Amino acid sequence: MHKKQQTYISQYIIWILLITSAILHFYKLGSIPSDINQDEALTAYNAFSLLTTGKSAFNNTNPIYLIGWGSGTSILYALLTKLCFFLFDISIYTARLPNAIMGTISCYVFYRLLRLFYNKQTALIGLFLIVISPWNIMTSRWGLDANIAPSINLISFYFYCKSTKKSQYLYLSSIFYALTIYSYATYWPYLAIIYPIQLIYLYKTSKTNQTTQNILYSFALFILLISPILYFILVNYNILNEVKLSWITIPKLPAWRIDELGITDIKTKALMLFNILIKQNDGWPSNMLPNYGLFYLFSPIFIITGLYFLFNNTKSDYKNKKFSFSFIVLTQIIVGIIYSLFLYSFSNRINFLYIPFLISLTITIQKLVTYKRVFYTIIAIYILHFIFFIHNYFTHYNQKLAQNYLFSFSYGIKDALQKAEEWHHKTNKSIYILGEPYIYPKVLFLNKIPPYIYQKTVTWYNYPSAFMQAKSFTYYHFINTPSEIPDNQIYITHTNQKDYFNTYTTFIYGNYIVATKE
Repeated sequence: MHKKQQTYISQYIIWILLITSAILHFYKLGSIPSDINQDEALTAYNAFSLLTTGKSAFNNTNPIYLIGWGSGTSILYALLTKLCFFLFDISIYTARLPNAIMGTISCYVFYRLLRLFYNKQTALIGLFLIVISPWNIMTSRWGLDANIAPSINLISFYFYCKSTKKSQYLYLSSIFYALTIYSYATYWPYLAIIYPIQLIYLYKTSKTNQTTQNILYSFALFILLISPILYFILVNYNILNEVKLSWITIPKLPAWRIDELGITDIKTKALMLFNILIKQNDGWPSNMLPNYGLFYLFSPIFIITGLYFLFNNTKSDYKNKKFSFSFIVLTQIIVGIIYSLFLYSFSNRINFLYIPFLISLTITIQKLVTYKRVFYTIIAIYILHFIFFIHNYFTHYNQKLAQNYLFSFSYGIKDALQKAEEWHHKTNKSIYILGEPYIYPKVLFLNKIPPYIYQKTVTWYNYPSAFMQAKSFTYYHFINTPSEIPDNQIYITHTNQKDYFNTYTTFIYGNYIVATKE
């Protein structure tokens, strides 16, 4: 086959994979997962509030960090969601658009990253693996603030690697690393270690004063951009006072969850990490499906093997006195795993590990190319598992979520709220929601309750705390047990409590019933 033909074929494959990625991320985005998760609803409502009032749901002007549940959530995803709301409409679909867009972009950036240091064949293998990975597909399809962080971090790393060829790219890298800091808080300690290591390593392997100057300037740019976050940390350690100005807010949170990071309960944390990385199941179907995991259940052996190749490549690069991409990737994995041992790990909390793991996986699969039968068999197995995963996800996933109320995206809550609203406007009765204390952001977002009304009427069960539970706002009340509710109002509860409402007029919507006495 001529070189020109090979180029055309590889270009076709790239486009096919990228189009496939886009379809996987945007198809039925507003309905799979069904309805909405409480975390994405809270971020979406803050975006709605920022768009309509210029202030967050807690009445903070342009906050650099959101109050969230009480212990805070990152601001970047809310700002991107606000932009999507402005450009399109305010809906579940648009609330998920930032992750869907960035998930697609990250596939191409991953290809370009590999292309910097490997041949086109290796980069194509990597593109194939990230496009079909359940992790990339699932996290790109709902609006959790944490899910966008790996994409921003990947772009940062790509520009860092580009700076080894053109030093000016280091400034772009610093900008995107700063954006990563604004995207998810668990990246703060991780990048506090990795980012200086990368800059020091770049300094050690660079040969010109111009590059050294760029390193110093880019680091200064990074510190300047994250200075509001540094100030925010000092505020929440009670070292500085919070800032509330007409153009910016650096808030004091009701609760500070920094105590979750540490050496306490290390065995439990190590077991949680093992379940994610080796067994590929963190127990949260919102993050991964048990039969498929992050990258399919047989991938960890290839990822571990890839560590061996990364180590050998690092030794070779050291001997040749050249910049070692393998060393940086290996460092990210080692630092990431050690840091994760100090966290109560869920899949989304340690997602800084997954791009380095995909690189390790790619390297192993590429090594098998010379063994053609083995290579094509493995690719066929990946494709087969991918087909089964896609079929499962797009046909049965919502049912699986609905089976477990704890992890449910509240299947049916949108229609249940609409019915309850209809009855409220007819009768002026209050609406009581039973047994789901953290459902209130869904009520706020799905009903588009004006932020000033919410702020004026909200009462709390446990203010201040890390996970605040709303007691009421407007005509909504949130009750833990049926015995606490007054008679002759409108009620929304799980279908497993329908027997309590036998004498009421009821309607069933997915996992919920709406009941009243007409």
